[in-house]
Amino acid sequence: MSSKLTRSFTRLRERPGRKCGVLRLVQADTKSDSIRVLTAAEAKEYGEEVVQLLEGRVYDFEVFDTVGNLRIRLSRVAKPNSIKPNLGRIETVLRLGCCP
Repeated sequence: MSSKLTRSFTRLRERPGRKCGVLRLVQADTKSDSIRVLTAAEAKEYGEEVVQLLEGRVYDFEVFDTVGNLRIRLSRVAKPNSIKPNLGRIETVLRLGCCP
């Protein structure tokens, strides 16, 4: 059964089975909980990712425990901090989809 949270830790994978870091997400506003975590079975059944972010919300992120020089790429959704690129903000828009 899925749950809604204000924070989440997610293993980042380069390919199945190979961990390349950990992504910490924290809801940046005080609105209702907006990070949905599906079970593996739910994600598979609906063809979705396990961690779901609500549209039109703001999240702070931290990438740590990385292999190599892993960084989050600047995009219209993800905005890494210019001083510490392992920190930043994700601002979801009306239609987010999957982030590459």
